[in-house]
Amino acid sequence: MVLIGPVLTLVSFAVGAFVVVIIGDVADLSESATSGWAAVGAGLAFVAAAAFVLYQILALARTAAWLEGSRLTVRRVRARTVDLASARIVSLSAHNERHRPLQGAVSTPIRTPYLSASDDATTVHLRLRDPHGGLLPPEEMRALADAVSVARCPGAEDVASWFRAIAADPRSLFS
Repeated sequence: MVLIGPVLTLVSFAVGAFVVVIIGDVADLSESATSGWAAVGAGLAFVAAAAFVLYQILALARTAAWLEGSRLTVRRVRARTVDLASARIVSLSAHNERHRPLQGAVSTPIRTPYLSASDDATTVHLRLRDPHGGLLPPEEMRALADAVSVARCPGAEDVASWFRAIAADPRSLFS
């Protein structure tokens, strides 16, 4: 819930702007026929901004992932599940993300690994860092390695060995 402060700031700014525009337009309603359209435009902009903020809050609040046997489920707003034993493609990738270790500290870029797995119906992308920027614990890396090792698709063997190496020594990620 690190983003609550900035989200509340944006929401309060949007509400304030909406109120200023509506009050200003209502006061000038008799002067211009277009002020009604300005109010409608401001209202639509507010609704769009509020929907976007609500979606981001829901995505953040509902983010979760779990492994049941070989079935990996990743949930943001909705849950997606891939059976790693029958996956068609399993791969690793890394993305640059900004990480702020302490409140008020300067954010630094970090490479965040992701596991991607696809079957015939869906694809899941699992972020391999916790919300605070640390890699997943070794026991979770080993569980993912065991689940991926049963897959007989391109990339599965390499991904499983990478998980085992990181579980044994997380510093090997940087060597």
